[in-house]
Amino acid sequence: FGERRTHTGFAAVESLVDALQGERHRGLDYAVPPGTSVHAPAAGTVRLAGPLALSGLTVVIDHGQGVLSVLQHLSRVDTRAGDVVPAAAVVGLSGMTGLAPEPMLQWRVYLHAVPVDPTVLGPLL
Repeated sequence: FGERRTHTGFAAVESLVDALQGERHRGLDYAVPPGTSVHAPAAGTVRLAGPLALSGLTVVIDHGQGVLSVLQHLSRVDTRAGDVVPAAAVVGLSGMTGLAPEPMLQWRVYLHAVPVDPTVLGPLL
């Protein structure tokens, strides 16, 4: 989390996603086979479940008190905006959608719109 990232031929990609920390990676990447079950890291309300240009199929879960989890690069989404999900509920399957260099799951956590190390919520996988 937080290491400097550059994308050959895509200098401004991270800035297009969110520019709060410049070109620093704001998530944890898990190299997992496509189709791996992706679980909600904690209970919450799904705020977005669908495609985004750079992060591909994405699920955003609002855990309350300003904490959001963002699960990116999914191959399938199994929930909808407005759904209330318990901790560990399957919300989709890992994939390689959006700007993903390999099959993976990226997990981001924001506290009041500021990116924080996702491990503050505990392990995801």
